[in-house]
Amino acid sequence: MRRGYDPDEVQRFLGRVAERLRLLEVELQQQGVRAELLERRSASAAEAAYTRISRHLTDVLRAADQAAASIRAEAEREARAAMTASAPPARAPSPVRDAAVEPQGEPDDLGFDLDLSSLDLFEGAGPTR
Repeated sequence: MRRGYDPDEVQRFLGRVAERLRLLEVELQQQGVRAELLERRSASAAEAAYTRISRHLTDVLRAADQAAASIRAEAEREARAAMTASAPPARAPSPVRDAAVEPQGEPDDLGFDLDLSSLDLFEGAGPTR
């Protein structure tokens, strides 16, 4: 034994310290591997979450587009119905009005006898003063 310490006891203590240091280094290495694995999982989970969010957003936008198209079509139907309702009613056919608007055939065919003899009075007459 030396002054105040036992060399064998010191060697055993240093052996325990070395073993503990080796175990801590192994644990540190394992924790590093575990941290990398968790980071990859986290990145993968984040990617999956973004993919789900993207899909959900796409579904929401598609539903909004369909709703807008449906609303637009309904508004167009209502506008056509309103225009049809506010249009003046169609007139019943009238032989007098139809003859006055769209004469068909020659004047004699319509039942009128025109006396054109009065027109002869003005032929050959010069300008009046």
